[in-house]
Amino acid sequence: FNSIPDFIAGQPSQIFYGNAAITNDPNDTAAQFEYDINTVYIQDEFAVGDSADVTLGLRYDWYTNSSFPTANPFFLARNGFSNTENLDGKGILQPRFGFNWDVTDRFSLRGGAGLFAGGNPNVWVSNSYSNDGIRAVQVQLGTTPPPPNILTNPNSQSERAGGQAINPNNALWGVPTSMFNTVAGSAPNSAVAAIDPDFQPASEWKFSVGGTYDADLGNLPLGLGGEYRLDADYIFAVTNNAATIVNAGLIRVGTAPDGSPLYKRADKSDPDCLNPATAPTAACATRTADDLLLTNAGNGGEQHVYSVALSKSYDFGLDWAVAYAHVDAKDTRSMTSSVAGSNFGSIAVSDINNPDQARSNFLIPNRFTLNVNYELELFKDFTTRFSLFGEHYQSRPYSYVTAFGGTVDTWGDNNEGLHLLYVPTGPTDPNVVFCSNTNAADNTLCGGAATNFDTTSFFAWADAVGLARGAQTGRNDFEGGWNNKFDLKVEQEFPLPFGEASAFLVVENIGNLLNDEWGVIYESPFPQRTSVVEIDRDVATNRFIYRRLALPNIDDPVDSVSFWTVKVGATYRF
Repeated sequence: FNSIPDFIAGQPSQIFYGNAAITNDPNDTAAQFEYDINTVYIQDEFAVGDSADVTLGLRYDWYTNSSFPTANPFFLARNGFSNTENLDGKGILQPRFGFNWDVTDRFSLRGGAGLFAGGNPNVWVSNSYSNDGIRAVQVQLGTTPPPPNILTNPNSQSERAGGQAINPNNALWGVPTSMFNTVAGSAPNSAVAAIDPDFQPASEWKFSVGGTYDADLGNLPLGLGGEYRLDADYIFAVTNNAATIVNAGLIRVGTAPDGSPLYKRADKSDPDCLNPATAPTAACATRTADDLLLTNAGNGGEQHVYSVALSKSYDFGLDWAVAYAHVDAKDTRSMTSSVAGSNFGSIAVSDINNPDQARSNFLIPNRFTLNVNYELELFKDFTTRFSLFGEHYQSRPYSYVTAFGGTVDTWGDNNEGLHLLYVPTGPTDPNVVFCSNTNAADNTLCGGAATNFDTTSFFAWADAVGLARGAQTGRNDFEGGWNNKFDLKVEQEFPLPFGEASAFLVVENIGNLLNDEWGVIYESPFPQRTSVVEIDRDVATNRFIYRRLALPNIDDPVDSVSFWTVKVGATYRF
């Protein structure tokens, strides 16, 4: 609905309806599958001299799976392989090594190396069972044709078998007859999510080294002496067979003005779609649905993690620790979602089907933490504990992208809002038409009357944030702001028969409780991309059309973690 009055009037702007092909019975679309993960391992730990020990291990995981997605002959014809691939027989051999070495009484080293598997959500696999393109069909009504009024339109169907034309009490769940009939009579050729026959479960090589030093600073003034513990660690990880999603239903048909590829959705079972001379034209059958393939990225990702911590304890019940961590993490596609389509589109890219390795959407580059605990006996023999945890951290990086201009599918992949921003060389860049009142010669490309695209403001902003002219911006190249958050816990022991009991009070984000401007977490909205300009492309001259400028609001408050909350509870141990 475009507005609350439209909602009250029952007039939607778009209607989405999905159900089982032919039957319109949602039970016929359920994804039912199972698989087993089998594991065998051998491990041994042995001493090296009097001060070191070494652990060696070997682990093997493999899948057994007798459940197959429903075969789609149309997918087979388009791609040359079936959509029935599962995880059966896929396995990973994982060697492990670790050591601990007490170099002196005060200094110790630790480290290890190995291959580690697991962590891929089952939902990525389930997509191939629930989106086979045969059993489930999704349709929508938008501006063409416009959706009917769902309160007054008599031609609404229920989702129950039989499809009686009812809409009791002006219920909003009535399905327009045209959509119901489309699903009931639809050729089973809807969107498909499938597993690449060559897909291998992801794993990660990890290498780590760290050390602990217990220092005695003696009797320094102001109570600064005594025992301190210093920890430092480094982890290097390389992703092996990183999971990614590609759209096998796209074919490349050209190059955009910024050098990024132009695609077209096409039915590759049609010979005309494979002919470069005809593929961009009407001779090639147009595909409106996707063939989304779970596969492996060629260049995966890597992580460097550096951390250091300093801690100290006191005899009177106080202990504290401060720490810092720096992370540099890169991936090819961050795989932020559960649905194949969202995983495919929740990214900022130059090439939607072949994204470059860049900083991860999950990256927290820098984080400082503080942990303070204090114990005392306010009541004899029963401990009172105060714990404060605080963090000062940099939010995740973000990307500058374009927005859909509303006339032409610029890149041919229906994902206009994820393409990285091209920064023109200047107001006379031959690759760009600026829709401004000073550019009257190109007004026809701007819809007949040019909007006032403020080139002066655009280039002033681009220069101020350090964007290179005549080039695309990079994915997650731009730094997020800094945030603060503190949590407090108070716990009191008290007597109960036959055991021990305690009551606790936890205040999360206590700063926001004290002041509503404190503890508000700001971050670029998911999936860390922000639109700068609305663009189209003039097909005849292969030029970008910059229609409107919307200088971005980089940081938005993250509601889920920006409010204070209070929890009270009790525990009883017996």
